[in-house]
Amino acid sequence: MEITFADGKLQNLCEQQDLAQRKLGANCAQKLRTQLAIFGAASCVTELVIGHPHPLEDV
Repeated sequence: MEITFADGKLQNLCEQQDLAQRKLGANCAQKLRTQLAIFGAASCVTELVIGHPHPLEDV
């Protein structure tokens, strides 16, 4: 599944481990990396088992 970000600041936070650790702390940064890995491994949103995900719809 392709992961897109709302803006460059969020993308940098998610893609740069050292930045995430400084901003979020080591524990939260590791949880973020884990969730991003789960999202990246899924081929579609229905494969995600956390919560009740659904595809976004254009309004």
